[in-house]
Amino acid sequence: MIDSEVRRIVEECHAEADRLLAEHRPKLESLARALLEHESLDEQEVRAAAGLSAREA
Repeated sequence: MIDSEVRRIVEECHAEADRLLAEHRPKLESLARALLEHESLDEQEVRAAAGLSAREA
């Protein structure tokens, strides 16, 4: 019973991670392009590259 509950939790978390990555893929790709171009970014540059406002995390 414990194994099946652990499996359910892991599968649920995996599905949520996949959903979040898919939902935010454009921001992640934009950030990756900026990092490839500039190698390092400060917080403001990360937010700009990902299209985030100061309030978003």
